[in-house]
Amino acid sequence: MQLSGYKAKYRVGDTARFKALVTRHVGGVEVAPAEGAFVVVGVKVGRVIVGGGGTTDENGLVDIKVRLRRYLPTGRADVWAAATKEIEPVPCHPYEWGSLELPRLFKVTR
Repeated sequence: MQLSGYKAKYRVGDTARFKALVTRHVGGVEVAPAEGAFVVVGVKVGRVIVGGGGTTDENGLVDIKVRLRRYLPTGRADVWAAATKEIEPVPCHPYEWGSLELPRLFKVTR
């Protein structure tokens, strides 16, 4: 998974926008876009977390908006993202998933 489209600085009350690209990997090799994967993005500043999510299109892309609520403190924002995709509806290990952490990704100001 890759995240892009974010800015270096946001103000409290802004909406941070992320473009997520999710691909499937087999044996560490990228093989195809992950269509229909559910992606969540969390933004943590201090002890407060806000987030958003969406589902990827046929190209493995999704635009995610995260509203930086008025109660969010100022400071450096840690961002994490996770994606999950149902492979097939069977009872044993039917999901693929991946995650990524981007500490201190951008600054939040008033």
